[in-house]
Amino acid sequence: MTQQAAFNPFAQYEVNEDLETAGVWLVDPFHRMRVARAGGRNTKFNTIYEALTKPYRRAIQTKTLPKDIDLELSRELYAKAVITGWSVAETEADDKGRRKAKRDEKGEIVWIDGKMYDPVTFEIIDVTVEKIIETFRVKPELYTYVVERANDVTTFRDEDADEADVGN
Repeated sequence: MTQQAAFNPFAQYEVNEDLETAGVWLVDPFHRMRVARAGGRNTKFNTIYEALTKPYRRAIQTKTLPKDIDLELSRELYAKAVITGWSVAETEADDKGRRKAKRDEKGEIVWIDGKMYDPVTFEIIDVTVEKIIETFRVKPELYTYVVERANDVTTFRDEDADEADVGN
């Protein structure tokens, strides 16, 4: 009798524990953010959530917390517990004078770690929690993207588990 390869019908629900806590890079043409999982094995998420919401516990329980306060608490939570790194691409001008990401001899983007673009002036600045929160406020679509990816279990899978999704 031949032995079959291991079959795991629950592979689509498995995640890489290291990726959940250290994060995965979400890459755009001019910046990248390292995003940890919102919850799961990222215990920092729950710890910070408890600390941030403690003064509002009663309002949360009675569903009377104003939406603007809820959103601001959520932005702070994601800035502190989910974003684990941020980099900007080093840029150079192309032959038409437009900015483009600089690439090394292997064709990889050259990243400047610990830097981000100011969401208003677009200047390169140091990454701080306050600037991440401001960026989430000024660029709500970026905030929504981070929330969606940080809550999506497939973001934190190994490549082997992703292959199990082929054809589904």
